[in-house]
Amino acid sequence: MIGVVSGLAGVVLSKAISLISEYAFAKYTGIDLNTGQIVSISILTPFIVALGGLLSGILTYRFAPEAEGHGTDAVIEALHWRAAVIKPRVPLVKLTASSILIGLGGSAGKEGPIALIGAGFGSALSEKLHLTSAERRMMVLAGMAGGISAVFKAPLGAMLFALEVPYKRDMEIEAVLPLGVSSIVAYVISISLTGVEPLFTLPGVKVSTTVSGISYYALLGIILGLTARLYVRVFYTVRDIFKKLSVNPMVKPAIGGLVTGAIGMMLPQVLGQGYPFLQQAMYGKVAWTVMLAAALGKILANSFSVASGGSGGVFAPSLFIGGMMGGALAKLYTNDPSIIAASTVVGMAAFFAGAGKVPFTSIVIVAEMTRGYELIVPSIIAVTLSYVIAGQETIYEKQVDTRTDSPFFLKELGEKLLRQIKVKEIMTREVVTVKPNWTLRRVIELIAKTHHMGFPVVEDSRVVGIITQSDVLRVRFEELDKVRVRDVMSKNVVAVLPHDSLEEALRKMLRYGIGRLPVVESYETMKLVGIVTKKDIVKAYEELRFLM
Repeated sequence: MIGVVSGLAGVVLSKAISLISEYAFAKYTGIDLNTGQIVSISILTPFIVALGGLLSGILTYRFAPEAEGHGTDAVIEALHWRAAVIKPRVPLVKLTASSILIGLGGSAGKEGPIALIGAGFGSALSEKLHLTSAERRMMVLAGMAGGISAVFKAPLGAMLFALEVPYKRDMEIEAVLPLGVSSIVAYVISISLTGVEPLFTLPGVKVSTTVSGISYYALLGIILGLTARLYVRVFYTVRDIFKKLSVNPMVKPAIGGLVTGAIGMMLPQVLGQGYPFLQQAMYGKVAWTVMLAAALGKILANSFSVASGGSGGVFAPSLFIGGMMGGALAKLYTNDPSIIAASTVVGMAAFFAGAGKVPFTSIVIVAEMTRGYELIVPSIIAVTLSYVIAGQETIYEKQVDTRTDSPFFLKELGEKLLRQIKVKEIMTREVVTVKPNWTLRRVIELIAKTHHMGFPVVEDSRVVGIITQSDVLRVRFEELDKVRVRDVMSKNVVAVLPHDSLEEALRKMLRYGIGRLPVVESYETMKLVGIVTKKDIVKAYEELRFLM
């Protein structure tokens, strides 16, 4: 049911944007956002984009303030903080407001709106069926996957997106089955009504497996990781500026739209979703200077359109920015369309991986959208580096690191597990330890051998400190054989007792920002008897849920 409804909603959203763009934007501005043709650029352009922002703001703030912004964050927030409850009116308001904003030239995408629309139906259906909060989470994620599958014709990528996007470094693995069903059903609905053609077509692409080719994609990943950091900071700086504006919230998207339209007067490529212009770039029909300017302009345009409170997504802008940056870099040294297209596609995946913290999704969904499956290997190289370089920066500010950082997950753990199980029941008793007089070189060798990121420092069976990989990395390479563990270890040891509950253990982990705790016989003797990690707690939770 969720797949059918989210699939139909995806088709309706796409058609509505296309029709509004054709009859209410291209007619008065001379810019056809559906085909990428620019006949002329009317002086009315900024005012029409502002009108889209105004109408979007009125609809959003009058009927459903939760629909503000790019939508995906609203779903993530509902999953972590609101027991996956989304008010029934939100999807309809989001559908209408987003269609108007994007159709009238707002620099935004369909991913956020359709994610919220599909998730909203999943939440509403769960309420009707009186499902539990855990089951409702599955339905919300299934709605998100279904909607994205429909609009991007990428069922596997959509499923991965819904699994990955709630977290920076985790996945909702147990949701694979319902997400897979919803995603496939929505995809079938979409292609039945709109055809099977992918969103982008590619010329024949060339994939270089030489050292220079691999180095090029590594460089591209580094550049896009840094650009992703810039994008996130600009986006939320603009958001903070608009929050401080002493004007009616309904008017703020209109102001953002006016600025977006002004940018569009100089760079019409940044208006709307930008897909036709990105398609032109893939065929090498756009100068590198225009591509670079359009990528940087899109960062500003998307920020003013959406961070001002407008209703639209950040996925399409991310693809546009990454694709244009990749194409511009390639065109600096070649006019070969096959190389430019390859660089554009890899750029799309790498940038979104860095900005959205969804590496698996980025690789797969871009491959599905372009049918550029032969580019998966270079995409992995660029995506990995972009993801690492971007660090903790994310365009989805409601993401949490892992499930153990999710308030919903912690609440569920607290109810079912944390107070019931003692640390001694799940702790690891055979603990890998280090001595205070060891050199850091020896610690590095131990990290490489065990893949553990931290170790208790033990002397005469007593825990006297903790040393982690980050402690070692602060020391210069040439000093590793001289510096001892005692010189860099943390001497303020946070520990737990065997009879403490997992609730107490997890509370200490969260309070001090650590992922492991030594288990000691008593705080007086500090004799080591085991170690417990966040992963141990999650594993215990999963095993208990399976048994229940």
